[in-house]
Amino acid sequence: MTKLIYLDDSYKTEYRSIVTKVVQNGDLCEVVAAETIFYPQGGGQPSDIGEIRGKSGTLTVTHCRMQEGNVIHQGTLHGSLAEGDEIQETIKWKFRLEHMRRHSAGHIVHDAVSQTIPLLTPIKGDHGKNAFVEYEGLINPILVSRIENLANLMVIEARPIHTEYVTLEELKNRAAWIPPHLPKHKPLRIVQIEGNNAIANGGTQVKNTAEVGEIKITQVENLSNTVKVHYQIESTLPTEETKPTKTVQAAVVKASDPVSPYLENFVAAVEKQKSAFKTEMEAVNFSNREKIWLKYFGSSGISTALIKQIRDLPLELRRQAGMIVNDYKESA
Repeated sequence: MTKLIYLDDSYKTEYRSIVTKVVQNGDLCEVVAAETIFYPQGGGQPSDIGEIRGKSGTLTVTHCRMQEGNVIHQGTLHGSLAEGDEIQETIKWKFRLEHMRRHSAGHIVHDAVSQTIPLLTPIKGDHGKNAFVEYEGLINPILVSRIENLANLMVIEARPIHTEYVTLEELKNRAAWIPPHLPKHKPLRIVQIEGNNAIANGGTQVKNTAEVGEIKITQVENLSNTVKVHYQIESTLPTEETKPTKTVQAAVVKASDPVSPYLENFVAAVEKQKSAFKTEMEAVNFSNREKIWLKYFGSSGISTALIKQIRDLPLELRRQAGMIVNDYKESA
């Protein structure tokens, strides 16, 4: 059974392993390794591509699949590879990162949908070029802007994305929804955007919502009894400033620094807007409340501008500020 290194470190681009099986299938060659960083297609996420290089040959990997617990690396072999050969695995990083970002975006969209319409039941997701998340039920088109803005607020808030191995019992207790067909040959794992519910997941994820970049809901496709929420992400990669390593380095402060006023001022501003938002919502009829919500939480909204300031807070205060903002959004 292949050990799945990508589950522990989705950012690893090179890895040394051992060939355990080689099968020539016409013009294509299939290679199994003891350990792999290559993600096999599944869960709505395309497989990785790259190369496997040994002392006597190189496999150009064009597709990977899971088969009875082993990852099958398929492609064109130049030279030769044999069982027991030491190999260097290298994935195409830009290709991996694009699909990691799109996969994590799918979870952000799902959380935004769940917060907007809690009773919808997820069916499946596809995180390829035509990405979508599908649900049982229908979505009122008037809520599309709210879903998109909630998703992008999570991006702005730069929330950590956690993954964790779990037992089946833990999965049942902690996940908001259990897929009907759990993988038989992969470890059970959950993914959780900080502040949101956990969900079963076996794919590669970015570490922070800020790495996803702006999310666009391109279509909400209501069918007979189901709905597909189609989405896209920015085609360009996030700037260095949005990557967690850079953000952390820029925000580190000494324990002796007077950091409390930052949080106090932020909390005061949130409470002021919360009061103003409540007053405006109570002053209009139901049909106009969505306009008020967008005034505050739309892409150029009053509260959106305030939430963006979380990135300027010292690192040790961001989690507290995020919890305060989450309470505000939930009350809205």
